[in-house]
Amino acid sequence: MQTKKTLRSQIRPFFSLWYKRVRRSPVGTTGMIMFLAVLIVAVFAPWIATHDPMKIDITNRFTPPVFQDGGTWANILGTDQLGRDIWSQLAYGSRLSLQIGVLSVGFSFMIGVSLGLVAGWYGGIIDTILMRIVDVLQSIPSIVVLMALIAVLGPSVQTIIIVFSLTWWRTYSRIVRGETMQAKTIDYVQAARAVGVNDLRIMFKHIMPNVIQSSLALATVSVATVVMAESALSFLGLGPQDAVTWGRMVAYGREYVATSWWMAVLPGLAIAFTVLGIVFLGDWVRDILDPKLRGT
Repeated sequence: MQTKKTLRSQIRPFFSLWYKRVRRSPVGTTGMIMFLAVLIVAVFAPWIATHDPMKIDITNRFTPPVFQDGGTWANILGTDQLGRDIWSQLAYGSRLSLQIGVLSVGFSFMIGVSLGLVAGWYGGIIDTILMRIVDVLQSIPSIVVLMALIAVLGPSVQTIIIVFSLTWWRTYSRIVRGETMQAKTIDYVQAARAVGVNDLRIMFKHIMPNVIQSSLALATVSVATVVMAESALSFLGLGPQDAVTWGRMVAYGREYVATSWWMAVLPGLAIAFTVLGIVFLGDWVRDILDPKLRGT
């Protein structure tokens, strides 16, 4: 009985605080709902897709969506120039976009935070070398680096994730480095050093939890940036060749936009919906992590 009361006393404040934050940031809440909708489609794509997204059916090409004259419930969002089902392609395309976006940002976040901690903590020659590398990378447009590396290494999903991870870490490292330089002068950090706590323990246990808030908010928005970048690469023919991508759907559909608008418009709307949802969610994450907005 006492355990149940204790559990309730812990759950109620959590939901109370969550509700206050929902009311404070309705745009962020809308973003969360939009992102969850895309995530559900991505996770359950094999079950909710009505067709094999790569299956060609020339006899069924250019079928319009069900809400337009000539449309059928067999292909609720129509088919493309090869008779492939648009809805199934959108469902599987969401899986690829989120996979690349989340994994790329996750890896780049870990790399950037780790290097930023090291640079900010040790300073000196280590800081100088790492920051000069960041300066060089920031002087080159990201899309140029991405196109060059993918053209050399090949446009596979694994390659794209690796390339994005190796080019997106620089912003996180610069932010964390600056905040680490401030955090290492705080009294409790100096006290930990005085009693002989090793550097790694201080960096990752005492400093990192206090310096990654702004980077986490940036990482959330960066997922949207990666989704757009991957779509742009796919549009240019540099995306994964053995999978359905929204960018390639737009590229193929643009040739038929006057007669079969759904081929380009629907994947374009899917990209816009996903990106907006993630950006709105990032706004909410920023509000939650901002100490000024944390209420009781």
